[in-house]
Amino acid sequence: MAHKVRAGEPVELDLGLDQPEDPKSKIQNLKSTVRLEPGEVEVMASAKPGFAVAEEAGYVVAVMTALTPELEQEGLAREVVRKLQTMRKDAGFDISDRIVTYYQAEGMLRQAIQAFAGYIKDETLTVDLREASSPDSAFTETVEVDGNRATLGVEQGHRTTV
Repeated sequence: MAHKVRAGEPVELDLGLDQPEDPKSKIQNLKSTVRLEPGEVEVMASAKPGFAVAEEAGYVVAVMTALTPELEQEGLAREVVRKLQTMRKDAGFDISDRIVTYYQAEGMLRQAIQAFAGYIKDETLTVDLREASSPDSAFTETVEVDGNRATLGVEQGHRTTV
């Protein structure tokens, strides 16, 4: 039916309002067919809660928009990586410098760092990720990630020659 409406052809639609027991129906005992012209109908897709829907070229895509705890942790880990990359730059490290990273965090942020430790290490060239206070020799900052505070510290590990 939708393809007829899009093509500008008239469509016949049985409203099914011949069931007086239907409390949603304000018209009772209507047993007829109604003819709708293309300009009288708008076909719309609406997403159920928790989904986003898009339609183009005859295809419809629905995507879940709910965030799982793992996705939330991944987002926190990505923000930690971004903060550490900025700290590397501010500390004057070369792009190829390997580093030791120190962190002190609580709650969700601590869990995220632990769950995504491999990702954080790979992205920041961290050879050792330590849950500990930073030594005086480390470049240290207290940061906020999505409302969670953490103290991060970085210092040079060993340099790889390329």
